[in-house]
Amino acid sequence: MSRAEDAGAEADDDGTLVLSRSVSPEGRSRAHLGGRSVPAGVLADIGELAVTVHGQMDQVRLLRPTEQRAALDAYGGAEVSDLAEVHREAYKRWREAAADLADRTARAGELAEKAEYLRVGLTAIEQLDPQPGEDAQLRAEALRLEHADGLRTAAMTAHQALAGDPSSTAMDAVDVTGLLDAARRALATAAGDDPELAALAGRGDELAALVGELSTDLATYADGIEGDPARLEWVQERRARLATVARRYVSEPDELPGWADRAREQLDGLDSSDEALAALGTEVAKLHDEVASSAIKLSAARLSAAADFGTAVTAELAGLAMPHARVTASVSYVDARPDGPSVVVDDREVSVGSDGIDEIEISLQPHPGSPPLPLQRGASGGELSRVMLAVEVCWPAPAARRRWSSTRSTPASAARPPSRSAPASPDWPARTRFSSSPTFPRWPPSRTGIWWWTRTPTDQ
Repeated sequence: MSRAEDAGAEADDDGTLVLSRSVSPEGRSRAHLGGRSVPAGVLADIGELAVTVHGQMDQVRLLRPTEQRAALDAYGGAEVSDLAEVHREAYKRWREAAADLADRTARAGELAEKAEYLRVGLTAIEQLDPQPGEDAQLRAEALRLEHADGLRTAAMTAHQALAGDPSSTAMDAVDVTGLLDAARRALATAAGDDPELAALAGRGDELAALVGELSTDLATYADGIEGDPARLEWVQERRARLATVARRYVSEPDELPGWADRAREQLDGLDSSDEALAALGTEVAKLHDEVASSAIKLSAARLSAAADFGTAVTAELAGLAMPHARVTASVSYVDARPDGPSVVVDDREVSVGSDGIDEIEISLQPHPGSPPLPLQRGASGGELSRVMLAVEVCWPAPAARRRWSSTRSTPASAARPPSRSAPASPDWPARTRFSSSPTFPRWPPSRTGIWWWTRTPTDQ
């Protein structure tokens, strides 16, 4: 609805949104959406979400076995779809495990060599036990140890400049603390006479406090700096060992812990020992049994739905000018291919895939006395279009969904559906469809909620 609202369309009081397009005999067309004139592209975009067009060529997809299976699954509803999802997940896990087993078996030598490389590197890293950020910390410590004397001298010089040298006996020695004390005393004598000067005196007090804190911190820092040749030697050796191992496996020493974590994960998938292959083989066999079980349950659900599916579609065809037609859906297995995945069902090896073990075939008997034939062999284009519409009528779907069905045999003249002001009937189904057909108009709609209508060149 957001696209429709952006185009200025308005829905009716009951929420209905009317889409229309008229074509004049001269070929000019106009598109309307909710009473507003809109570009044809906007109408096409919204129409794709609200309308399914059924035509002879459009319904060719129903001839494909995969589409016939999808049609039956859609009719089966949540029961079939849930079982199908369970089977797809089981099949995916089984094929991934089987591929892993085949890969490990075929590449046992290569995997063993790679696993040995990872083990050697993992052993070296575990012996070093590098910590995240350790190399950066060691580098900073080494610099401080190498320049301990210079750092201590700088800190003490700055401390003496701020607080003075206690060992000095010179009477004219000057330091920042002494100068600030003199400034504060001078300001204090007159601060009470002027608020502005009092504020400046306060700032002087703050500066004196900061200088005192800085002086104390510099003294503490200078006392903590000590040259330690033994510690410096250990730090440099530790950094050298980290760099040596890092050059073999990573770019920087700080990346070693991450490489070790990844190596452990990879080793779990590279184990090609007899024990590991046997354990994986057992897992593959277990998953294969799960696939067989899920496929059989899915097949049973499809078989149960197939009988009702044929009956329901046949009933809908009666309202689509095919009162004597009969549709059936058969569920069968396909024998396993020599190189394909398979399961055993009732002592028979059958092919299995992500969609199960079933091959669905929809057959049509157009009239009594004719043999039922698969759609791809016995259905004309018009019949196929009607079968597809009947199939979708039977699908569980929101009651408000509408589809417009047409066939290639429809007269190529302009048209409009029956007026929306026509009297309503309580017997009509909630799902209403429009269909064009070469038959004469029929009113009220048929039991399936189909309007049959024709068009004349004068309608615009």
